[in-house]
Amino acid sequence: MIELVPFAYGDVEVRTVLVDGDPWFVAADVARILGYRMASDMTRRLDAEDRGTRSVRTPSGDQEMTVISEPGLYDAILGSQVSSAKQFKRWVITEVLPTIRRTGQFGSMVPTTFAQALELAAASQRQIELAERELALAAPKVEAYDALMDSEGYYSMEAAAKILGLGRTTFYRKLRDIGVIQPGSRMPYQRWMHHFVITAGYWTDNGGNNHPTETTRLRPSGLEWMRRRLVEHAST
Repeated sequence: MIELVPFAYGDVEVRTVLVDGDPWFVAADVARILGYRMASDMTRRLDAEDRGTRSVRTPSGDQEMTVISEPGLYDAILGSQVSSAKQFKRWVITEVLPTIRRTGQFGSMVPTTFAQALELAAASQRQIELAERELALAAPKVEAYDALMDSEGYYSMEAAAKILGLGRTTFYRKLRDIGVIQPGSRMPYQRWMHHFVITAGYWTDNGGNNHPTETTRLRPSGLEWMRRRLVEHAST
């Protein structure tokens, strides 16, 4: 049975669960914040692999809840019409996800002795101080990343390379090495397509002939995924 762990977004509770080591979010909570009339209005826009149901433990007993993945969360944010969606995304990136990834697990220890209670209080204070420092460090990075997004909320491949600290040629070579994009092209393999957006277009030569083109852009969720893939490959 999966444990629910809530985060407080203002006076609204955002409940999370850990699924195979990855954070998922209760769809009803996210939909309420992002202004969707019903959670189903939001989830039906998402890819099938980014939504699902999980049996979770609640104070009133075990319940089946609809949850969405981290990539699904970003897609839901991009589809939201409320002005505060961008602020919600920043809160998730700078507070919720660092907390989950720093601890490596959800939940907290329940002290059984006074000494354990003191130790837990001290550890919690250290975590709060660390989170505040990380938030201060992360804020300029998040602002910089947002500045490199296009008007639709996606990153060009060149922007992604810049954020990851790689030159354009090196970036594409590494993506081919780790099996993200296909040899001799800049197109991702089909199994990774949910991290990208492909836009069809064309260019016109001097003779007036049109030639089809495809532009690859990266979804916000794909940036962290790509960084992890590159780090894992470098360590092997």
